[in-house]
Amino acid sequence: EGIFIFYTIITKKKSATARFLESLCNTPNIAGYFCQKSSTCSKRKFGFSTGGKYGILVYSRHTWKSGKERQMMENPVDASAFLESAGAGDASSVLEGWMQAGWGKLTVGRALSALALLLVFGVAAFLALFAKAYDLTITQHNQLQDGASSQQMRSTVISASRGSILDRNGVTLAVSASADNVFLDPRAIDKYAGELDKKRAQMMVDGLKEGEKLPMSGQEYKDLLAVRLAEILDITEEKVRSEMAKTQYAYAVLKKRVEKDVSDQIRAFISENETGAALQGVHLEADSKRYYPRSSLASHVLGFLDPDNHGAYGLEALYEDSLDGTSGLSVTATDGRGSELMFQYEQYYDAQEGHSIQTTLDSNIQYYLERGIADMVSEFGAKNGAFGIVMDPNTGAILAIHSTPDYDPNAPREIYTEKLQAQLAKADEENPPEEGKEHSQAYYDLLSQSQLLQWRSKAVNDGYEPGSTFKVLTLAMALEDGAANRNSTFYCGGSVVVDGKDIGCSNKNGHGQQTLAEAVGHSCNPAFIKMALGVRSAPFYDYLDAFGLFDKTGVDLPGEGRSVFIDREEFCSHDIDLAAYCFGQNFNVTPIQLIAAQAACINGGYLYTPYIVEQVLDGEDLQNSIQNMLRNMISNAIQGHMGEQKHMDAENFREAVAHFRAMFLAPTDLLLSDEELARYDAEELTQLVLDKAQEVYARKEQEITPPLMRELER
Repeated sequence: EGIFIFYTIITKKKSATARFLESLCNTPNIAGYFCQKSSTCSKRKFGFSTGGKYGILVYSRHTWKSGKERQMMENPVDASAFLESAGAGDASSVLEGWMQAGWGKLTVGRALSALALLLVFGVAAFLALFAKAYDLTITQHNQLQDGASSQQMRSTVISASRGSILDRNGVTLAVSASADNVFLDPRAIDKYAGELDKKRAQMMVDGLKEGEKLPMSGQEYKDLLAVRLAEILDITEEKVRSEMAKTQYAYAVLKKRVEKDVSDQIRAFISENETGAALQGVHLEADSKRYYPRSSLASHVLGFLDPDNHGAYGLEALYEDSLDGTSGLSVTATDGRGSELMFQYEQYYDAQEGHSIQTTLDSNIQYYLERGIADMVSEFGAKNGAFGIVMDPNTGAILAIHSTPDYDPNAPREIYTEKLQAQLAKADEENPPEEGKEHSQAYYDLLSQSQLLQWRSKAVNDGYEPGSTFKVLTLAMALEDGAANRNSTFYCGGSVVVDGKDIGCSNKNGHGQQTLAEAVGHSCNPAFIKMALGVRSAPFYDYLDAFGLFDKTGVDLPGEGRSVFIDREEFCSHDIDLAAYCFGQNFNVTPIQLIAAQAACINGGYLYTPYIVEQVLDGEDLQNSIQNMLRNMISNAIQGHMGEQKHMDAENFREAVAHFRAMFLAPTDLLLSDEELARYDAEELTQLVLDKAQEVYARKEQEITPPLMRELER
C-alpha cells in the first residue's frame, strides 16, 4: 500500500533505534532493507521483498557527535515520542499507527509521480547543463577566446600612410607623415598603483633597512602621470585623471597624432622617471598625420580628414578608396600588468600605403587666382563671397578653382574670415554663456554654420544668375543658327520693348548703329535680344540642353549643384523669357556648368567634362590626359565664321569678347563677373565672380578688368 521513508542518525552504540529497525525488518508484514555503516551493524544485511504490506528504506547519514540518539525525518516529528514508541512493544502496530496518522505515507501512484518528476528534473538538469556547455564552448567560443587573447596579448593597429595629392607639375599639396597616438591602460595603472600600496605597507610593517626608502604610493604614481603627461602633451591634468579613472578599460587615448618631438619626450618619460623603473600603463602607437604644406591653397579642392584619418571633404573624401591604404597590425604577448613580454610571441603585419593622385591644378595659377580674388574682395567687397575658375577649354582640365570664404585644411574647424569671427563674438555678446560654460549655444550654432560656409565651394556647389557672362553662349547660338554673322549690324536706342515690357541697355542713351564686334564689345542688351529673337525660343531652349546646362557636368568634386530653368512649354509660350535668358537673367547655373559651356564656344564646339584628377599614381589610371568628349554640339561656330579673315577678325574678336560682365546696379546687390576668352584658340579660360559687391564700378571698361587677368595671361 505504500512506502514509509525516514532518515535516521545512528550512533556507534546499539541504540533503541537500531533495535527498533531490526524488529521492523523481522516483522512478517514488513519487507525491509537495512544497511548501517556504523560499527554496530555494519555487517547486517536485510533482504528486500515485495511480499509485505509495508516497505521501509533506512540509511545512515552520519554519526551524531553529541552522544545523544536522534534522527532526522522527512517531516518533523518529536524525537522522544519516536524513541518511546520504538521501545514500547510491537513494531508493526507502531508502524501501523504512523501510517494511519498519515505521517510519511506515500501511495504507489504518488511514488510513481515522484519518480517521474525526478526523471523530468534530471533530464531538465542535464539539458540545462548541456545547453550551458554548448553556449560556452560553441556559441561564445570566439568571444571567450577573444577575451582570453585580450588579457594575454596586445594588438596595435599600424596606420597605413595615406597617398599624397600633387599638382600637375608634381608639387605636393597634401602629404602624410609619421606620428604617434599617446594612450593609457587605466586597468594596468590601477593594478600597479595597488601593488605599490601593498609593497609600501609591507615595508612599513617589516621596517626599513639601512639606506632603504619607501616607494611612492599608488596615488603619488597617478599624480606623477597626470602632471607630467599634461605638461608634455599640452592638455589639462583633469583630462589625464579622467582617462585614468576608466579602470574598466585597457585603452584610453590622451592625444592623437603627436609629432616626433613630443613622442620622444613621452618615450624618455616612460624609461626615465621618479619611480626608478619603466612606467606602467603609458603607451605609444604608430599613426600618421596629414599635412597641407601650402596652407589654404586649393582648400576647397583638397578638403580635409576627419578625426579617424578618413576623407571628410573634397578630393580627400571623393578619392578615399584610392588615397587610403590598408592598416597593418602588431601583436605581442603581455604579462598580467599589460606590459609587453620580451622574447615572447610577436607577429607583425605590414601596412600597405595608399595611392597618390596627380591633379590638373597648377599651383602657380592657383596662387595668383586666390591672391587676385582676395584683392578684388578687399577693394570692391563681396557680401556673399567670390569664386573663380581657370580651365583648359581644349580638355576640360581645371587649372585653378577658388571660393571665398576659405579655410586651412591643417585646422579646418577654425574660422579664418574676420567677418565670421566678428559674428561669432557678437553671438556671445547678445547671448551670454551660462555659468561654467565657455560659449553660448547660439555661438556653437553659428560656429557650425560658419564652418559649413567656409568648407563649401561656391564654384561647384552653388548656382547663380550669370548675367552678361552668358552672352557668350547667346552669340555662339546666333552664329551657329545663322541669326548673326560678322557682317550683321544692330541698332541700340537705349532700350527695346518685348511683349510690352521695356528692357533697357547699360547705356541709357543707346549705342546707335553697331557692328557685331562693337555690339559684343558694348555688351549691348538690345543687340543680344535681337540675336535671340532671330534664333527663336524652341531652338534656343534646345541649345541650352546641348550646352549641358540642364545636367550636372560630372566634375570629380563632391557636392555639385544643379541649374534652375523653367520648363520648355512655358519658355516657348512667349518671348519675354527668351529676352531675359539671352543676357543671363531669370535662371540659375553653377559656375562649373557655365565655364564648361563657354569652353565649347572657343574650342571648336566640343563639350568636355570638367575634371581635376589627372591620374592615380602607382595604381590604375583614372584620367590620364583625359579628353572626355560629351557631344560635338556646335559645329566650329566661332572658328568657322572668323576663319575667312583670320588675322584681322581674330584680333577684332579678341577685343570684342575679351570681357563680359553683368552689373546689377543696386549698390548693395552687385554681381561683377569678368570672362577672359582671349583668343578663339586660347589655352585657358577664366571666370571670376564677386557676389553682391558693395562697390559699383564707375570706371571705363579698360579699367574694369582686374590686374589679375593680366597676371594670369602672363
